[in-house]
Amino acid sequence: MRKIIKSIAVALSLGMTVLFGTLVPAMAYTPTETYAATVKKESTCSITPSITVKKGETKNVNISFNSNGTGNVYTVAWGHNPTYVNTNATKGFGSYWGEPGKCSVTGKKDGTTYITAYIKIFKSKKDTTLIKQMTLKCKVNVTGNNTQNTLKKIPIQSVTMSKTSGTLNVGQSETLSVNIKPSNTTESKAVKWASNNSSIATVSNGKVTAKKAGTARISATVGNRSVYYTLKVNPAVKKNTSTKTTKINTTSGTGYVDASQCYTLLNNFRTKKNVWQWNADDKSKTYFNTKSSNTLKKLSRNAKLEATAKVRAKEIATKFSHTRPNGSRCFTAFPSCSAMGENIAAGHTSASMVTTGWIEENRNYAGQGHRRNMLDKNYNAVGIACYKSNGKMYWVQCFGRM
Repeated sequence: MRKIIKSIAVALSLGMTVLFGTLVPAMAYTPTETYAATVKKESTCSITPSITVKKGETKNVNISFNSNGTGNVYTVAWGHNPTYVNTNATKGFGSYWGEPGKCSVTGKKDGTTYITAYIKIFKSKKDTTLIKQMTLKCKVNVTGNNTQNTLKKIPIQSVTMSKTSGTLNVGQSETLSVNIKPSNTTESKAVKWASNNSSIATVSNGKVTAKKAGTARISATVGNRSVYYTLKVNPAVKKNTSTKTTKINTTSGTGYVDASQCYTLLNNFRTKKNVWQWNADDKSKTYFNTKSSNTLKKLSRNAKLEATAKVRAKEIATKFSHTRPNGSRCFTAFPSCSAMGENIAAGHTSASMVTTGWIEENRNYAGQGHRRNMLDKNYNAVGIACYKSNGKMYWVQCFGRM
């Protein structure tokens, strides 16, 4: 969780305003108040807690890794006691979208032992800074005898797809799943996904992404059984790129005000060459959009996040806080996202004025919470809204990874 910083307005009688601890000239409009908030993300890792195998029987011990949008990757090295089991241990390396590491375990002698996984988590594939290390253990009970001839074979009876048809717009994605019955089948349940026209739609581990208008057939194959999903892809929805904004009456009135210009101003700032933010030491900076790397993409205008921004803009006119009027956190108003962030402001009378305030060019690390939200590479979408109440403007940016 990024630290929430509250604006302070004092010394108004001297014609000056203290905002985030910096003395700046007072302005004719209502003093600006801003907050910034985001959700802290952390990768997680777990192992199969325990298995029971008979002598001669083989089972897998699996590592499950979820980067939670951090971009973290991991490596795993395995250890075992050769008295009780044999293993075909492999070193796994993966990320959020990668295959989990696994260790094949074969029972050798009656008794109890452990399979140990030594995990190292790194910042990313390009940045191999070590984030943390952990040791995970799976308890293994070895009992009795077993041969392949005496194992009861349970064949697959049916394979079905979660959906058989659907529609997406260009750029949208959805995730399909396969249901295999019976669930305790001894046959392989590995699913092979394919698209008959990858120029229209692609598929990876069940995630289907629409590329261009047309029709594509997605197949999922388990053993010698295949099931299909027919996807119709519509052209991309045209975005409103107008920079025209409604003139604002700052003396009276209540209701929503056009904030569409904010999208252009936000993305112009986000994609600016060599745009930067302070690091926590207030001595070094992180640069984006350089010649070599660290490029930020434009945030797409998202209807769900914009609806959330409208709800929150009206709420902060009643209670200016990241806590909603009902006492819950602001993120309870958001749609389903893997990462979320919110910027709020009050008192600005134009899109350019509020965007400049959020950019926080002349502040240190502690004062750049809004700037870091605007430059966060974990976000790919945004919704922005403005609500006018009794002549005062309340602005909200809602960020998300959709």
